[in-house]
Amino acid sequence: MNKSKVINSTDIFRKGERDEKLTDMAKKKGWIIVTRDIRMALRSLIDCVPIIFINDDYKTISYITSKSHGVKKYPDMFDYINERFGYK
Repeated sequence: MNKSKVINSTDIFRKGERDEKLTDMAKKKGWIIVTRDIRMALRSLIDCVPIIFINDDYKTISYITSKSHGVKKYPDMFDYINERFGYK
């Protein structure tokens, strides 16, 4: 892995910036997002950006990617999750 491509998003984005701004840039530049935040993980996967998810509860680190899964059909991540798992 080219460590020069590893960046801290707080170096580029201000606190409170929309997640979509980061995921859009990550997708264009081929970045992988490293996060502990499940909300950010879900947003990244919905936008087809690969992530490395750090789970402190289970002491695991997982590399996760998504296939295109209907971003246009599911514009809101919560509607997507509810429909995907049959909760609606």
